[in-house]
Amino acid sequence: MSFAVQRRSVDLAAIRLGALPDFHQAGPAFHKSSVIGITPDGTQITVFAISDVAPAPSTRRTTSAKASALTAARDWAGGLDDRLVEEFILHDDLTEYHVQIISSDNLDTDAIPVVFLDGLIQEREIRGGQQKNRWSALLPSGHHLRVFRG
Repeated sequence: MSFAVQRRSVDLAAIRLGALPDFHQAGPAFHKSSVIGITPDGTQITVFAISDVAPAPSTRRTTSAKASALTAARDWAGGLDDRLVEEFILHDDLTEYHVQIISSDNLDTDAIPVVFLDGLIQEREIRGGQQKNRWSALLPSGHHLRVFRG
């Protein structure tokens, strides 16, 4: 079963539990998606998915690989409203490409999943005692999308 399918199961469990899923790089070549919640009867539920281990990262990426990732991201990003995007970044972490978007400050947090991608899930990220506004999903191209509110 693909990680995208497993990840969707974690996201659906999070909705049912009323909890925020966590998605992060769990090692140099794989990711983990998880959620912990408590059912109305007090049972603690943990659901997680771990991606297949990717090949060892290369220290060099080819220009054609970058161009291919940009082309795949462009097909999705072409429909975005330029006024709602402050930054669009294709991030290369040497294991895969990620699309990162910084949204406009004036965009309401409830509107972010509607504007950027159906199925975008808010994630829990606490830094310095404050929760950050961050959402993630997998693009139709299979690239990881992360949206931050500006």
